[in-house]
Amino acid sequence: MNKTIFTALLAIILMGLAQKGSAQTKEAVQKRDQRNHYRKTLQIDSTKAELVLQIQGDYKKGISAIEADSSLTDAGRRTKIDLMIHEKNRRLKAILNPVQQSKLIPTTERGDAKQFNR
Repeated sequence: MNKTIFTALLAIILMGLAQKGSAQTKEAVQKRDQRNHYRKTLQIDSTKAELVLQIQGDYKKGISAIEADSSLTDAGRRTKIDLMIHEKNRRLKAILNPVQQSKLIPTTERGDAKQFNR
């Protein structure tokens, strides 16, 4: 009986470890796939693709934080979002050429003359 309980506990522990490893693997695979997408689409090396992935990730986290901030008015939220867009595009322009930028930066966000306060 003790052997059966021990075997069952061991099986449960191993299943839990396998699921934890699987979740981490999914994130790693998703990140790798996204990096490869940027590398192929923009025709850049893996280092630049990793930078693009980091810039895009920082932008998404910032936008999520702004959307979650209930203390902001609509105008304040819009201003912060516009600043996030401007910062993301500034960072992308520093590492990508104009052709690559056109593949990644939406047309509504392009141009130096764009007004950030609507």
